[in-house]
Amino acid sequence: MACRSRRKRVISGLLGLGLLLIGISLAGCVTMRFEKGNIGRPLPESAPTLELGKATLTDVLHLYGAPDQVGELSDGFALTYEHVSYRGISLTAGITLNDTVRVSSDMTARGSLVRYDTMMFFFTKDGVLQNTLLDRGNQKPLWKSYWQNQ
Repeated sequence: MACRSRRKRVISGLLGLGLLLIGISLAGCVTMRFEKGNIGRPLPESAPTLELGKATLTDVLHLYGAPDQVGELSDGFALTYEHVSYRGISLTAGITLNDTVRVSSDMTARGSLVRYDTMMFFFTKDGVLQNTLLDRGNQKPLWKSYWQNQ
């Protein structure tokens, strides 16, 4: 009789230990990461009010500082100022089974949205302002453009 109760305790102890190990090995990890970043300084809200044909390279550099890029054109050159906004989200669900079977698995889903604001100044070879361009990619709401194809 003592033998059966001892065997019963050992079996129930092993069963409990097995359930504990299964529970520990199936315990997973879920992480969510949001990212937000900006590169460059914010650009003005409206097009520059410099007078075409009269403003010079010195005027633009005085107002906006050093450009991000300088490009050579056939009839002059261009200064480019950029502001980049980045938004991202990452969701990871993982199940760690290293303790029992030396294998782990995870699933990751990622999404990101990068927007560019660009302002360009076109100059003649003499450094006189010929034309300006302001393209704003950040004017639309983030979540609308993130989930819809616009």
